[in-house]
Amino acid sequence: MISATFSNLKQAMHLGCFPSIRIVHTSVKYAGQVYMPEINYFLMVACVLVTVSFKPTTTLGNAYGIAVVGDMIVTSTLLTLLMLMVWQTPIHFHREFHSYFHIL
Repeated sequence: MISATFSNLKQAMHLGCFPSIRIVHTSVKYAGQVYMPEINYFLMVACVLVTVSFKPTTTLGNAYGIAVVGDMIVTSTLLTLLMLMVWQTPIHFHREFHSYFHIL
């Protein structure tokens, strides 16, 4: 999650969608190895707040499960829209795909 956050923010800064912050390149040999101290600190604070707000571990586990299910629903819905609008596949594929993933 940390690496993905750093990579996404680096790309957002290059596109001009995020303000400039300090980027430390951790490797001379490998391109793309970046570290952003401010973002790392923000992620640490966010993780501590989430952990403290869900006092027993069962509620944290339940929240994680809800997040995974929500992610699967959003991803399958967006893929269905992609199939409809971009790939222009026949409608019966959409019904089968959507019903299969929502049954899970």
